[in-house]
Amino acid sequence: MFCEYVQGLRLRQEQVDLLDDVLAVDRDGHPAPRVQLAQLRTGYGKTDVVFFTAALRLANGTDQVMLTSPDALVGMNLRDIDARFRRLFMNRVYAVDFKLPPFDL
Repeated sequence: MFCEYVQGLRLRQEQVDLLDDVLAVDRDGHPAPRVQLAQLRTGYGKTDVVFFTAALRLANGTDQVMLTSPDALVGMNLRDIDARFRRLFMNRVYAVDFKLPPFDL
C-alpha cells in the first residue's frame, strides 16, 4: 500500500478496514465513503495513516478535500501533514480558517 511504502509504516488490520470504508467509491468511481465518523485508540494512526491517506486519495483534482480536527489538535495535525507533503511531493499544506454563520434548523 502507498502509505506503507512511502511512510515506512506497517498497517494494522483495523486501519486497513477503516481505510477501505473511508476510501470506498461508487460504480462511477466517485467517492462514496461507507463511514463518516470513526474512532480508533490512541496511537492507532488516526493522523499518520487515516487522515493523511484519505486526504491524498480524495484530493483527485476534481473534488476538494477539507480536513477538520479539534481546535486543540489543529497546529499539531497541520505540522504533521505539512511535513509529509513536503517530503513526498515538495509541496505545502495551507490552513484556511473560516467561520460559517450560525443558522436555524
